[in-house]
Amino acid sequence: MRIAEVGRTPPSAPDPQVRPVPSCAPDFVSGARLRVRGPAPPTASSTERLRGEHVEYTDLEMHRLRRFLKWFHRQAAIDENAERIARLRRKGARIGEGCVILSELQSTEPYLIEIGNRVAIAGGVTCITHNFLAFQLRQTHPNAQIFAPIRIGSGTMIGWNAVILPGTVIGAGCVINAGAVVRGTVPDNSVADGNPARVIGRASLLLKRLAEHPGRLDVFDLPQNERRERIERHFGLRPAD
Repeated sequence: MRIAEVGRTPPSAPDPQVRPVPSCAPDFVSGARLRVRGPAPPTASSTERLRGEHVEYTDLEMHRLRRFLKWFHRQAAIDENAERIARLRRKGARIGEGCVILSELQSTEPYLIEIGNRVAIAGGVTCITHNFLAFQLRQTHPNAQIFAPIRIGSGTMIGWNAVILPGTVIGAGCVINAGAVVRGTVPDNSVADGNPARVIGRASLLLKRLAEHPGRLDVFDLPQNERRERIERHFGLRPAD
């Protein structure tokens, strides 16, 4: 196994072991190169161990590498979200700007779904736009199907594995809790929970309480190892320096 090392100086002649960083990379890695290198002896304090092999990095190289990896993982998540939204739009779903959608919505009629701006939809969410009970009509109406559209207002967040039933209208600025089964109309600025889902509070009050929550940490933008360290220190799982 060989390990990639980030450097800055371009090779004087073509090197089959050098792979340039993609042009889509940000300025701080433009012009960098990835150089394949064999194991290096663990002599320097900055030596990293990876799967039993040793790679030496200068502090500047480690800084550039961390920033690149941070950008790369964030870009991959953004691209995946954009691709999912593009797929849903191609199927006819009307989706606003600035949305984060982590589910394919599982609808057989995505063209009956309308989603506003800045909506966040967690994984496992299902939007059902037809009523399977039409099956019971097939003896008298062999081709019967029953449909109803779904509308989700701007600024709403829908939690993990929630189910949105046909004909549901969710207002703006709402929070639908994980696992809720929603039917009917949810007013603006509501928190809905349960099966069947009921309005249990105001989203604005919930968000105010969350901002003051003792477990709130501003670590979203940190690399994974730094985020873990901050979280463990916050909950006393790691001794302070």
